[in-house]
Amino acid sequence: MLDEAIEWVARNSRNRIVQSPTGHVTTHGDPPSVAVRELVANALVHRDLADWASSRSIDLRLTNTAMRITNPGGLYGITVERLGVHPLTSARNRRLLEICKFVRTGDANVVEALASGIPAAIAALGAASMPPPRFFDQALAFTVTVDRSTPMASNAATSTTTSSERQLLTLLDAPRSVKEIAATLDLSDNAIHKRLASLRAKGLVIMQGGKGQPSMYRRATDGPDR
Repeated sequence: MLDEAIEWVARNSRNRIVQSPTGHVTTHGDPPSVAVRELVANALVHRDLADWASSRSIDLRLTNTAMRITNPGGLYGITVERLGVHPLTSARNRRLLEICKFVRTGDANVVEALASGIPAAIAALGAASMPPPRFFDQALAFTVTVDRSTPMASNAATSTTTSSERQLLTLLDAPRSVKEIAATLDLSDNAIHKRLASLRAKGLVIMQGGKGQPSMYRRATDGPDR
C-alpha cells in the first residue's frame, strides 16, 4: 500500500525546480517523495485498528493546491504541538511498529527510526522551498495537509537568502515566537534572532505583537516589512 501510494502521487504530481543562491538548480517532486513516504507510512502504522475503525480506510487526496492524508483514530499519547518538535513517539500499534522496522519497501525500511518520520518530511519540504505540513487532530480521525505550489516569496527575494534562512521561512506559514522556532530548529534564541533580523531587512518576514504582547514572526506576503 505504501509503495502504491507513493507511485500514485508521483504519477499525478508535477516537479518543482528550486534554485539556490549559488545558482545550483535542484528538482523536487511536488510534494517531495520523501515527505509523501513518511506521512503515508505514519498514517498506515498509527491508524486505529480497533473494531469501530475496521471498516474505515486511510484517505489520500491530491488536488492542485494540497495533498491530504486522513487516517481513522486521532493522536495517541501526544499532542499536535509536539509533532516534529520533540523526539517523542507514542505507538498505538506497538507490534505493527516493531514489525515495520524490518519490512523494506523501495530502498528503505517502512520505519527507519522512532519519531523520525515527521522531521524527515519537514526537512524534505523545506529543501523544496515548501511550507511544513499542517496537522489536525479530530479525535476519531487525524489529518495532515501539505500545501502545494505555495510561493514562499518572490524569486528575486529568495535568491538572496541563505539555506538556513530558507529553512526558517518554511516554518513561518503561521505566526511563531522565537522560542517555538528555536525549539523546532534546535538552535539558540540568539541564532534565530540574527536570521530573523536578516529576513526582515530583506522584506521576507514581518514581526507582529503589540505593547505587552510577545513578539511573533510570520512570512511576509505583501512586500517589504513596514
